[in-house]
Amino acid sequence: MSIVFYSAPMSSASPVESALAELGVPHEKVSFDLSATRHKQPAFLKLNPNGKVPTLVVDGTPMFEALAIMQWLGDRCARHRP
Repeated sequence: MSIVFYSAPMSSASPVESALAELGVPHEKVSFDLSATRHKQPAFLKLNPNGKVPTLVVDGTPMFEALAIMQWLGDRCARHRP
């Protein structure tokens, strides 16, 4: 499974980042500086039309909204913990 996590420091992505770490989910992290406009560029808007973080892309399929991502992580990854 390929996971890319789009985040920004001190944002609503922080709880998702903590969940990823706690669950030991391997992922690539892409961090945005929200004072810049990289998260408003067309390439990112294709993943998340809201242009916000957190965004989690799993095997090419994006999901966003922190609560939905954390629910997915709990459903898919928590049961696989040692």
